[in-house]
Amino acid sequence: MNRIIIVSGLALLLAACGGAPTTSTGSITATVVPTAPQTTEVTAMPEPTAASESAPSAESNITQVELAKKELAKRTGVDVSAITVTSVAPVEWNDSSLGCPDPATSYMQVITPGYQIALEADGKTYDYHTDTKDRVVLCENKTVKMK
Repeated sequence: MNRIIIVSGLALLLAACGGAPTTSTGSITATVVPTAPQTTEVTAMPEPTAASESAPSAESNITQVELAKKELAKRTGVDVSAITVTSVAPVEWNDSSLGCPDPATSYMQVITPGYQIALEADGKTYDYHTDTKDRVVLCENKTVKMK
């Protein structure tokens, strides 16, 4: 009985490999007839975009700087053209607070790629933190070293 099970198992294994062997052991003969191969539909994955990549792209960098400059212009009343970009550094923030947590707010504990942007207007420096999408946060009263 064990021989039949082993032979049947081997025959099925060989059938899965593509052949149609005939196996005989003693007085028992088993012929394996292969079945039609199963097909699996494959869908092409889209190319990753800057927003879905783990590292921010140069295009995202420009967009984030423009968003930060617009936010600072709105906040201070200084014309966007009078705002100077002092530095821009890609950063992976430890959570969704972008390195500027509000004690009254809960944040997702997930690495969030973005930028740390230093802007200057009217002789004062402003520290902005961003993600790679559309969040721009002014970090006030916080000393953060630029990389």
